[in-house]
Amino acid sequence: MGTFNFNISQESAVKKYDNEGAYQTLLAMMNGKEQLTVKFYSGKDGVPCAWIESKRVAGFKYQLKSDTYQGLMNYLYNGEFIDFDSNPTATDTLDEGADFQLMVLQSLVSEGRTIQYVPLFRENPEYVSAVLPCFKGKVIFRIKRTNEILDYLRENKQIA
Repeated sequence: MGTFNFNISQESAVKKYDNEGAYQTLLAMMNGKEQLTVKFYSGKDGVPCAWIESKRVAGFKYQLKSDTYQGLMNYLYNGEFIDFDSNPTATDTLDEGADFQLMVLQSLVSEGRTIQYVPLFRENPEYVSAVLPCFKGKVIFRIKRTNEILDYLRENKQIA
């Protein structure tokens, strides 16, 4: 009779995300002066992420840290192409339950950026949608609609 191997590999089934590849793709897009569409969100593991796409490149996830967020926003605002991530495998983590998209929106509101909101009467009643138009693309927001969010936006004269 033959022998059957019942040993199970100790190798993890979960693969580590290739953030290096995502960064190289982003650099190629920036080098090509592409208009980017960016959406921010919190990853399942508490890592701040950006979903990045363009007309020529399908959407992909890029895990962020503070300096890479600044580099990405600098490209969107000014079109400046620089190598801003010396270690793409390192990322920052957020507090548990933190909403990175909301944090970005609040940061942009406090900077005085002009954000365009979809009128609330036209919007799905569960969400507030907005767009930040930039020189080299746009940032899209779709945030869960709560009384706290609406009060915050009204206090900061973002919506009527």
